[in-house]
Amino acid sequence: TTFLGRVADLSLRWSLNNTVRTVLWIAVPPQQAAAAKPWVEGTIKKMGQAFNAVVITVALMVSGGKLSSLSFLSLIFCTGLFVCCIRVYSLYLDSMWGRIKRRELQGEALPFDANIDMRVMDRLTN
Repeated sequence: TTFLGRVADLSLRWSLNNTVRTVLWIAVPPQQAAAAKPWVEGTIKKMGQAFNAVVITVALMVSGGKLSSLSFLSLIFCTGLFVCCIRVYSLYLDSMWGRIKRRELQGEALPFDANIDMRVMDRLTN
């Protein structure tokens, strides 16, 4: 069971990660994406891992290792991340729709799970 769980975890992690990265870059103009991709997928990723290590260390020191304190700190942190995710999602959709309206992105290039109403898409492209 542990082996199957680990295989499923690694398989899904790779495929979902690849899909999400591809979808995220749709809203970015191609020239900007080509310049930013190496920096974002290399430097930012490594800095994110280092930041996570610092956050975990600080959380353990602040909470004294108590489970209830760690849970409270995690709840506060997750709430902040949730607010950030909503804002980033809004900016992403604005950027993607802006590119569609400027005819920089064809409707066929959009993923089916992007919650795009095809009637609106037809009006924009016709």
